[in-house]
Amino acid sequence: CTSCNGTLFLYQNSCINNCPDHYYPANNICNNCSGVCKTCNGPLNTNCLSCDSPYALFDSQCVSPCPDGFYNLNHICTVCDVTCRTCNGGTSTSCLSCNGTKSLHQNECIDSCPEHYYAANNICSVCDSTCANCSGASSSNCLNCYSPRFLFNSQCLTTCPDGFYKSNNVCILCDSTCASCNGSSNTNCLSCNGTRLLYQTECRNSC
Repeated sequence: CTSCNGTLFLYQNSCINNCPDHYYPANNICNNCSGVCKTCNGPLNTNCLSCDSPYALFDSQCVSPCPDGFYNLNHICTVCDVTCRTCNGGTSTSCLSCNGTKSLHQNECIDSCPEHYYAANNICSVCDSTCANCSGASSSNCLNCYSPRFLFNSQCLTTCPDGFYKSNNVCILCDSTCASCNGSSNTNCLSCNGTRLLYQTECRNSC
């Protein structure tokens, strides 16, 4: 055949009822679709109706990957949950990255990271094992500590250095007269600095 009658379409010298994939019918002829269109209704790459793998249909085009805010569901770009920037499913627990100030934790975009995690580049990353909470990955980025550790200069130590006492998992500076102490007052000294002498938990210049 070189042409077809009625509702038939010319395809590879035969007249057929329906054009195969990658072709569209026009003027009784099966014409080539553009690019990666599986089915189409015209010759342009904006005339796609469905797509071959791994492409997905978005705004009448076949794209890979889908743009931010969409994921590939059965070769169609389908909208992500509003909390996700990118995703692999339609729920709030299918996020791959996050919008704005939210951070990704276990495939969810959340406002603040849970205990023992810190936010960096919109991702909740785990703190050093010594920190309860932190501002970075290092052991010197601690914000507070698990018992029996105590916070000192952004580190969680097993004991406080001289001149500091333990209180609520924090090392707190002793009074300036004390070398060591168990409280912040000058009457909480356990030992003394310099030439001072300890008398009933107080460091004096003389007895």
